[in-house]
Amino acid sequence: MDKKQIIAIAAMVIIALGTLFGYDALREDVTAGAESYEVSAQGYGGEVRLEVFISGEEIVEIRVLEQSETEGLGDIAIDEVIAEILEANSTDVEAVSGATVSANAAIAAVNDALAQAGLVTGDVYNVVVQGYGGDIVLDVIIHEGEIVAINITEDNETQGIGDTAMDVVVADILTAQSTDVDTVAGATVSSEAVISGVEQALEDAGVELGGGAHEQQGVLGTGSGYGGDIVLDVVVENGEIIEIFLVEESETPGIGDTAIAEMIEKIVEAGSTDVDVISGATVSSNGTINAVEDALENGEGESASEGDDSEEEEAAEEYEPQGTLGTARGYGGDIVLDVITDGDEIVDIVVVEESETPRIGDTAIAEIIEAVLAAQSTDVDIVSGATLSSEGAINAIEDGLGQ
Repeated sequence: MDKKQIIAIAAMVIIALGTLFGYDALREDVTAGAESYEVSAQGYGGEVRLEVFISGEEIVEIRVLEQSETEGLGDIAIDEVIAEILEANSTDVEAVSGATVSANAAIAAVNDALAQAGLVTGDVYNVVVQGYGGDIVLDVIIHEGEIVAINITEDNETQGIGDTAMDVVVADILTAQSTDVDTVAGATVSSEAVISGVEQALEDAGVELGGGAHEQQGVLGTGSGYGGDIVLDVVVENGEIIEIFLVEESETPGIGDTAIAEMIEKIVEAGSTDVDVISGATVSSNGTINAVEDALENGEGESASEGDDSEEEEAAEEYEPQGTLGTARGYGGDIVLDVITDGDEIVDIVVVEESETPRIGDTAIAEIIEAVLAAQSTDVDIVSGATLSSEGAINAIEDGLGQ
């Protein structure tokens, strides 16, 4: 019987006792006299909010207040990690295979509570950086060359935009143990301020992180995404996909990169690449699928010749429209979009061709697509600093709808 089975059985016993004698009463007894800390971290499907009860130096209870993780995978991962943390009275536990983002969010949130309780071992570096709305004050806790917690103690960022972006960046830095993380689309200033603050703390501590280099655990596979190659490390045991690590990607922050994370979780859950793509990020989704399939083929010892690679790349460039193609002039050339509708609803918009400025025009197109899908209308704001690309995307969508 392995450790996870023991934890699961223990949890079932506790639930059974709670049913017989009153679970709420048991919980209240455990938390009596304990300090309560409401903490959160960015998970796979959104914010993971926990209430952590600490008595002295012991974590006595952890309650999930809010989470939007994948049912049957991410939510279970959170429960399992919480059980392990309570058993070990430590966050030095393993994330759950196949749902590392969800598990790491729970770990990061509990670390935040421990930091507030003064129980995280390490040196605290207080830094002040300029954000979008004013000063952002950070407490960065570093121990033995590792960032163990990042607490934002003061900020004036836009509610629901800048503050959310900062939480995402904090979670990414803690997970990667690197400041080489993506900024959040639409909140670049807030994102970069947090990154800058952590880099300042690391410099003050004389710590140089390893850049978040990934140690390969399975077989690498590559697929073509919207912004470039998507490289994944696919771990297979006894013919089953048990874990997929993201090694490299250049997709649109907040859209393509999120789609990759969702696709990875879907594929691990299904044990197959036969899963639905993410609406609004078809190219990134298909690139993820292709990268996994490439790794599976490489794992079977099937290597293609240079001629075969050329044929695959040529085939990848041939796009089969699923809706109606619309074309308009952008800043760098024609923007061609595949507008997919179902009745009066715009269900997806795929970028087929564009020559816009990388990280500016192409990002603007992605943001316009997301805005149009959300509003179900082309009456959306253009992206500041990329007017021609924005208007080109809107015109291309209207051209597709007009046809």
